[in-house]
Amino acid sequence: MFDKPNEKDCSHSSGQELCYLCHQRQRKNIPISFTEEKKKAELEQDRLLQQYQQKKDQEFNKQENRYLNWERRLAKEAAQFNLNAAEKLKKDTIPSTEFHRSYIFYDRPEVVPLLMSQAQYSRCLGEQVRLKVERLKKMKEDKEKLEQYEQQYLASEIANSERMQLETKALTTQQYESALYTQVKNKPLRLPKAEPDSDGPIFGKLDMTAERVAEMRRRAKEVLNHQLQTIKNKKEQSQKEKERAKRHEIEVLNRTRKDLREDSYKKFLVTNKLRKELEDCWATQNAEKIREDALEKKHQMTAGLLLIDQCNQYARCAQCKRGDMFYLWF
Repeated sequence: MFDKPNEKDCSHSSGQELCYLCHQRQRKNIPISFTEEKKKAELEQDRLLQQYQQKKDQEFNKQENRYLNWERRLAKEAAQFNLNAAEKLKKDTIPSTEFHRSYIFYDRPEVVPLLMSQAQYSRCLGEQVRLKVERLKKMKEDKEKLEQYEQQYLASEIANSERMQLETKALTTQQYESALYTQVKNKPLRLPKAEPDSDGPIFGKLDMTAERVAEMRRRAKEVLNHQLQTIKNKKEQSQKEKERAKRHEIEVLNRTRKDLREDSYKKFLVTNKLRKELEDCWATQNAEKIREDALEKKHQMTAGLLLIDQCNQYARCAQCKRGDMFYLWF
């Protein structure tokens, strides 16, 4: 869009408002407005933004609905499971109203032979022994692996320590050599030759008198006695520490041995008690089985008639001539 020329901008005026050139330019300058296009573009952007926001809201609502449906399904399954569990528990807890009208078993299951029970017990005990052996074997293998790992770790630590000591020793030697080389290289000048300026010695005249020598001997003797006494005390202290440590180790070993003996005795009592209970249980079951077999054998030795069948043989009482069907109670 071109700007409208102003009167002050025209430099060709000759007493009129506009000159000919400015007038022709103004006629050719057609104003163009982009307001409608801007408004349309803004409306289109608003429409696209609104569509995007609606699409985003729809996706969020779908996700929210899926999550709510999933929670509802889980709650429904949990409620159904709880209901089934409650019904099953209720059925298990309610006592049965059925009762046996007679002590005779019409469909009695076959009795398991004694050999089969013994074989089953033997298999169970063999499985227990096998599991125990495998557990002990695994524990032993784990312990051996742990000991091997510890030995490898200690060996690596010792190797690293030796390597560090060698490196430190080499570095110290190198430093000493460097210092010695520096001292030799920078050796100070020698002192001038000594020339006596007196007739006799000046220093050390009173250093080696008899009293001073005796004093030095006495001090040396005292120092020697003190050092000997210190060495003796250290030896005694070390011996006492060793004896104390030895007594402590003996006490710990005795205590450990006593605890181990008590644990073994307790395990023996528990094992013996379990074995006795199992033997008593097996003996009781065996006696019950023998009694039941004897009753069954005694029942089989009869004529095969029940009490009701035996009563049918006698139609009337021999004394009062009444029937016996009114006196049978079950």
